[in-house]
Amino acid sequence: MEKTDNPMSKNETIVLNGTDPEGHTVEKIAPKAYLNCRQVKVMVLPETVREIGDWAFAHMKRLETLYVPAREVQFGKKVFMGCESLVRIIPGQAQVYEGIPYFLATSVHMYGERLLDLALAGDKEGQWKWLLEYDEALLSYLKLPQEYGYEPVFIGWFDVEDVDDQRIRYIVNRKKNMIRMVFQRFAFSENLTTEKEEAFRDFLLGRTDPEIPGLVAELFGEEDDTFSQTPEAVRIWQRIGGFAVIAARELLAGMPQADPEVRAFLMEVIAGEASEDDFFEGLAL
Repeated sequence: MEKTDNPMSKNETIVLNGTDPEGHTVEKIAPKAYLNCRQVKVMVLPETVREIGDWAFAHMKRLETLYVPAREVQFGKKVFMGCESLVRIIPGQAQVYEGIPYFLATSVHMYGERLLDLALAGDKEGQWKWLLEYDEALLSYLKLPQEYGYEPVFIGWFDVEDVDDQRIRYIVNRKKNMIRMVFQRFAFSENLTTEKEEAFRDFLLGRTDPEIPGLVAELFGEEDDTFSQTPEAVRIWQRIGGFAVIAARELLAGMPQADPEVRAFLMEVIAGEASEDDFFEGLAL
């Protein structure tokens, strides 16, 4: 049997049973089953599910966490299209590395459903093999053309400049998403090889794209972005040598509404830099 209903309920959590009201095992989520269910934040799929149809969860704007079976599942087309808030895909009850659910969700934004090997990612041993594949995919994604995945939206009559504006916004937003992905990998850095770490560092420091450091600074300054709400990202920025590219003082100036812990950390860095300057000036004398 397949799950076909589209409960436009106000519930923020939906837990699907493994059997329908008639006692049949639910093995498939039908196409468009939960299309546009905008209130749902958490969805739990039963272990019996083997297939998820096209557009099944598309445009669930508030969906943050999805529990899935830690087994092979066939995904249709554009299952997660428009799931802008999706941050965790948790494979069953498997004891996997804490970063895996975040990387599974990120993989959706990179390549749709192509990286969702739930059987491998949800296996205690196989997760490390999946993580190596994820790193390869992320590195490849960073090297794709700037307009990869771009599709202009045509609404009514407009001139060429409107299309150009769409393209520019798309490229900027895509680069910001790539920055978030790389920061996320540094935040959960288990099994990150030296080679990949260096490649991701080069990306963030602008060695492959000179625009990236400026966009990093923009992200830190966005009040509603996680970069300005937690200190982890600025610590990562320090760890990879980012303050040599964008100084702590410059970041702080662009973060007037940042979390107090973030501002305190940056002020400590600035104070430390000032002490070093005074020390070397003393030597010069």
